[in-house]
Amino acid sequence: MILMFYEKDTDIKSIMESPEFWGLIRNGRCRIPVCILIMIMSLMQVMSKTSSTVLLWSIKGIWVLLYFVVDHGIFIGYKLYFNDFLYATPVEGNFKYVFAFICRFFFKLVVDFTRCLTARHPYGLGGAYYTFNAFMTQASAFPIAYLYSKYSHAPIPLSKLCQFFSCTFLVWFVSFVLFLFLIEPKFRKTFYSKKTGCDVAKAYFLANEDDAHKVLIFGTQQDKWIDIAPEVEIWSHSKWAGWKTSKPEWFTDNFVASVPDRYIPKDVVVELNRVAGGQRRRSSVRNSLLLQGGGNDVTPAPVVVSNDDDILARVEEGGAAAEN
Repeated sequence: MILMFYEKDTDIKSIMESPEFWGLIRNGRCRIPVCILIMIMSLMQVMSKTSSTVLLWSIKGIWVLLYFVVDHGIFIGYKLYFNDFLYATPVEGNFKYVFAFICRFFFKLVVDFTRCLTARHPYGLGGAYYTFNAFMTQASAFPIAYLYSKYSHAPIPLSKLCQFFSCTFLVWFVSFVLFLFLIEPKFRKTFYSKKTGCDVAKAYFLANEDDAHKVLIFGTQQDKWIDIAPEVEIWSHSKWAGWKTSKPEWFTDNFVASVPDRYIPKDVVVELNRVAGGQRRRSSVRNSLLLQGGGNDVTPAPVVVSNDDDILARVEEGGAAAEN
């Protein structure tokens, strides 16, 4: 996981596509210390999480289940509160809620036992929750140690457990502070940002000027940008004839199949259905991955995203326009 993050974070293509997220490791002599700190932080988190789970299991298996239910429940509640529960990958119908729950649950489970830094992305845990979750992993170990010492039949002395968890907490905290000091300053906000997946999805359309960037919004869940849907619809309808004539590189069959009927002119939808001999082909999940660079069929240009304040301002303007 650490090597994957390092390769992704130092990859020029990744930095060009998402300059506000990738590239936090400085060039030169700071690179090695930062990587060492990442490994130390991950090790401390895994040690605390694994030890806590084992201690609860030694009391009774149901305690482990309760622990994960509460832990994941707080995370799901956080996503629901900020209206960011649905996953970014577009899935239609009521299954999108089941799909989102499965993805959120297992994604967090993996993060808890790996502490992968990519999870701080708004599509994952989000910056603020990523840091909160890391802190709670360390802090929750102490009450778990107390429960173990009270209810276990052959407990390790509470003082020994507290010493162990105090060491992991201290080492993690010092490493995290040093890590924030050594990385590029502009990326520190990604560890406390409250930006949601909805903000990122809307930014594809609102924070870019050219069509090659704006169309990436169709590769995300519609519910995440429903408040600017009327604006996207007007823009898409006005541009479709030009795209069909000029045939830009990204205007492929996969792209067309990923765009909902609402955002395609009605006469074009009728023609597509006629050619298909019924309902036109749709492939939400696969095409969304291709549209966002997950396949070979579509190669979008790097996404240019402006600063957070500008994006949020334009998102609010878009929402106001939609209400009017």
